[in-house]
Amino acid sequence: MFPRHLLNDGEEVFVEMNPHWWYFSRQVLSLVPLITLFVFAALINKSWAYYLWAAIAVLWFVWALRQYFMWRSTTFVVTSDRLVSRNGLLSKKSMDIPLESINSINVHQTLGERLLSAGDLVVESAAQDGKQKFSNISEPEQVAQEINRQRELNQRRANTPMHQGQGHSIPAQLEALVRLHEKGRISDEEYNEKRQKLLDQM
Repeated sequence: MFPRHLLNDGEEVFVEMNPHWWYFSRQVLSLVPLITLFVFAALINKSWAYYLWAAIAVLWFVWALRQYFMWRSTTFVVTSDRLVSRNGLLSKKSMDIPLESINSINVHQTLGERLLSAGDLVVESAAQDGKQKFSNISEPEQVAQEINRQRELNQRRANTPMHQGQGHSIPAQLEALVRLHEKGRISDEEYNEKRQKLLDQM
């Protein structure tokens, strides 16, 4: 989960995900030779063969466990203001791309990735790094659509004279509140309370 204390005032999270499960493809595919080795050990019924298999199985388990924690620590987030990518076990690497600096978003999928609803997002921006690739994104086309939608809302807020310099406009906050409620991220009571406060400000 993206730490909520890192959000700016009025900033909302709309997409938050770990990499697609295809991230574990190497671990899954390597189970085939591991099982084959176990069958071989059972056929020859030699103690050294079992010891060899056990040693390899332990190494595989440690490798898979490390990959799992890497998966857990890797997040891709789309907020109302920016894209955020965070990864790393002990040391944390984070990248923020403001929505207003994004020039284009491209989706790259192989045939296999299309069947698995996975793919890569390539984001071109005016930031110093220019082009960034985000791999193993689930439903990449839908994520790209959401980024574009948030870009448009962000631009509308920036171009609204009566709200320039005052953060998000009331209609934009109401829309964000409705989406959070529809996704079940806030309760009915909290939704009604926040909605009424925003309506009172109009």
